[in-house]
Amino acid sequence: MAVSDHKKDPDAVLDYTFDWSDWLTPIGDTIQSVMFLVDPSLTVVNSTHDATKAVVFVSGGVVATLAATSDLKTHTGVVTYNGIQTNLVRTP
Repeated sequence: MAVSDHKKDPDAVLDYTFDWSDWLTPIGDTIQSVMFLVDPSLTVVNSTHDATKAVVFVSGGVVATLAATSDLKTHTGVVTYNGIQTNLVRTP
């Protein structure tokens, strides 16, 4: 899993974008579907995607390091995943 570091307050609802354009555009493929899997302390509020990007909106969490992954299927049948690491912190 490719890991990026993000900060999220447990009380916030934040969006995280998974940009697949650098990989999909050169091969002429697009996203058909995406499913987000998140740590049990997080809640997927909403998710969406277009041809090359997927976005997940999450709420909740506990003060800790959590993970979210996107399982992606393209129109040509390729299946892959990517992930983020989210450091949940209480912000003032």
